[in-house]
Amino acid sequence: MVDSLVSACTIRNCVIFGNSAIADGGGMVITGGAPLSVENSVFHNNSAVKGGGVAWVAGPDSSTFVNVVIASNSATSCGGGVYGSSVSVALTPTFRNCTIADNFTTGPVFTGGGIYLHDNFAPVIYNTIFSGNSPEGITVHDSTPTANTPTVWNCLFNGNGSSDFDFDSGTLAVTGAINLNFLPSVVNAIQGDPLYVNSANQ
Repeated sequence: MVDSLVSACTIRNCVIFGNSAIADGGGMVITGGAPLSVENSVFHNNSAVKGGGVAWVAGPDSSTFVNVVIASNSATSCGGGVYGSSVSVALTPTFRNCTIADNFTTGPVFTGGGIYLHDNFAPVIYNTIFSGNSPEGITVHDSTPTANTPTVWNCLFNGNGSSDFDFDSGTLAVTGAINLNFLPSVVNAIQGDPLYVNSANQ
């Protein structure tokens, strides 16, 4: 759990692996406080009910994830990789140069294999790969009329289950770069193989 009430917190060069939670945030749950920065780190094979890798259930608003891999995490409800929810205050954390891949949800109803965004949780996502998440790459569920929309710039989408971008559990499901770029919050989406490097062949 991260709740840095007094001063900013930085997590750098870490591997967060094989953890589980009976509620939110298998790898990490963010509950509020001062800004959080996560850099050059990996969240892998963690599990929870919501947010197998990472879960936000309160601020801070100015958190940043840079060069972070969130992969092969799972949730029994929603947000296999990342879950974020904020009812009263807009939260806009930043993801930059991240890989969100092969995360999944196992529940019969809820979704958001890669990221599940609820109400006023509206991250800004730059230069990030969404690949192999199931059942979707990004799911936005808004139950309040003032809910924000995430901003997605220069991101690559590949093989994300039933859709790359899903609104309100199937009300609008979008797949493919051409279609994604028609969304007002998406700029320069790319569709294709991320071409990961296999270290065993180097």
